[in-house]
Amino acid sequence: MPKNRVKIISLVPSWTETFLETSIQVVGRTRFCIHPEGLVKNIPIVGGTKNIDLKIIQEINPNFIVLDQQENTKEMADQLIGMGFKLILTDVTDFDTLIRSCTKLGHSLQAPKLIEIAERFQRLAEIDSTKFLKNIILKGSTEEIQKSIIAKDKFEYLIWKKPFMVVGKQTFIAANLKLIGIHLAHDQKYPEIADLELKKAHCLFSSEPFPFSKDYNDLIQKGFRGVLVDAEKLSWFGIRNLKFLEASQKLDS
Repeated sequence: MPKNRVKIISLVPSWTETFLETSIQVVGRTRFCIHPEGLVKNIPIVGGTKNIDLKIIQEINPNFIVLDQQENTKEMADQLIGMGFKLILTDVTDFDTLIRSCTKLGHSLQAPKLIEIAERFQRLAEIDSTKFLKNIILKGSTEEIQKSIIAKDKFEYLIWKKPFMVVGKQTFIAANLKLIGIHLAHDQKYPEIADLELKKAHCLFSSEPFPFSKDYNDLIQKGFRGVLVDAEKLSWFGIRNLKFLEASQKLDS
């Protein structure tokens, strides 16, 4: 199949990776669009997910610019619209919105492989919690987390330190964890939380955006309970999350 001729600037790391995996021509990206490494290195950087260089974008002159409401700001979208650029906006918060977005983008960008990704998400079988956890836990005990799931213990998914910030239930990360019986409780998407409250819960320390890998052992020594998880597999919606979930399915023996 010939490479898609529509030129895209992607301001969403998850979409950038997914587009490149589906032969869409990405001509601009954010500095956080780091996957797939071999392909992104030659794509111009136009800024970050919260700020952009309008001059570079004008020089590139793409057919479409892709933004996501959870990743980018309204101010960015308004600026780009005011300059006459055509935007494709998504708002991925769960699997339903992801499937709809993949389908919408597939049609808008004339990219049938994106529609195939939506169909693969729809065909996912029941998830095996043991496989799921083994595929994301970088440090800590899988067995301890499984016991806590069965006991319906409280869980918190941490994304930041100083102050501690966790993820709420209306997020794509929460949708993933719900598949194995971990239910996040906060109505706010990214609330701050006190140390004492965290110590009452089992913590899932994320590898990004805050790199908890360097603080994990110290936090455990200070009385926190939990594991370090590969955040990219849970929060990078699209092809990365799909491959993770497909590898975590319960398969008939």
